[in-house]
Amino acid sequence: MKPKPASARFGRWGAGVSRPIGTLLVDSVAAETGRRSFSIFRITMKPRASHPAIWHARTSEFFLVTRGALLAVINGRPRRMRKGDGAHLAPGAVHEFRAGPSGCEVMSVFVPALNLRKPDIRR
Repeated sequence: MKPKPASARFGRWGAGVSRPIGTLLVDSVAAETGRRSFSIFRITMKPRASHPAIWHARTSEFFLVTRGALLAVINGRPRRMRKGDGAHLAPGAVHEFRAGPSGCEVMSVFVPALNLRKPDIRR
């Protein structure tokens, strides 16, 4: 039995519209709303920049370091991360970041989709 045709969506790394959120520069790469809601962002931080502790009430986040290094503090526990390292954050996980000496770039996937106009961000 052949599967039914399904839609495909394409994005381009670094080709989205950048939006600053605190010390983060956020580019939207892809998003889908509805039953299979998700969003993917390219997030960059300047060298030694820090982002204060936040958490998401409804949104899970997976992030993967794609360039540079950072110190992630998740639920009060510090962890040094470099290119190729990733983490999954369940809703309610408190997290903050400090970029390394050359800055950093991460790919973040949010489920359900994170609306940048009204983001699910708590402090």
